Amino acid sequence: IPAEYAYFKTRHVNDELKLYLTSIFDFEIYPQYQLVYDGIPIHVDRGRVLAYNYLLHTGGDNVNTSIYDVKHQLLQSENLVTKKWHRINTSMPHCVHGINPDKVRIAISIGIEKLS
Repeated sequence: IPAEYAYFKTRHVNDELKLYLTSIFDFEIYPQYQLVYDGIPIHVDRGRVLAYNYLLHTGGDNVNTSIYDVKHQLLQSENLVTKKWHRINTSMPHCVHGINPDKVRIAISIGIEKLS
């Protein structure tokens, strides 16, 4: 992830966690930690169309994950919970709102590059 993405960072998971995650998914995975900060704009992910995210920390008490149409009209918004897998179509415009400025949203993220 380029350094110019001030509101989004990734980190590698360790080998033990990668081995465990490989055992629960029936397709090849590239897991990483995902760090999302306050101010992330509405965006479409590059390099993946679908993601499975396991939230470790939401980043605040009232954080919403929102999906938009191509004109940025809100289609869906949810408060996602920690310690549960969530799937998101990352080829659609989306955003995370309400992250506290002094906190970070932390997830284990597994991206799918193309749908079969």
